[in-house]
Amino acid sequence: MESPASTSSPRETAPSPGRLPALIAANVVLLAALVVVTIGGRNHALAAGDSQPGGSPTPRSRGAYTAILTPAANGNTSVLVVADSVNQELVILGWDKTRKTFIVNGYRDLAADSNEVIGR
Repeated sequence: MESPASTSSPRETAPSPGRLPALIAANVVLLAALVVVTIGGRNHALAAGDSQPGGSPTPRSRGAYTAILTPAANGNTSVLVVADSVNQELVILGWDKTRKTFIVNGYRDLAADSNEVIGR
């Protein structure tokens, strides 16, 4: 047996006329805050990038990563070696068991290393 469908709908209430300007003002303030955070976040990300000799910041390119798990030099643990072929960077990460987080054990800028003059 099927139960009869309920035909009662929840009562919709409109905001009172006195509250409408306050709601509009709150929405305008929230929209302005969203715009400030969005623009501020974009400028901060550009400022954190490398600067060209002219002084204008360049954004970091999206990387192409290769990761290799290998034993550490002490032989007791393993390290994760992550190479970014697009940005030419290498990061060596270890795992901290107590904090359950990665620790940066090393970093190399491969582009700077390749431009370095070797010899005397």
